[in-house]
Amino acid sequence: MKGGELKDWLEWCGGQFNEIVLGKGGEQELMNMELARYKFEVIDGVRYEIDVREGGK
Repeated sequence: MKGGELKDWLEWCGGQFNEIVLGKGGEQELMNMELARYKFEVIDGVRYEIDVREGGK
């Protein structure tokens, strides 16, 4: 797997998070409850952050 493929796959996995809008009143759901909760991915030696303030890729 090449770096670009890994990045695309991690972004796809990040689809389980909803977009959080700063300044929006009230609570916002972090998790997209339509997706299975077991899809958290861990890859040893890789650090990747997903900004939930941006829409899914």
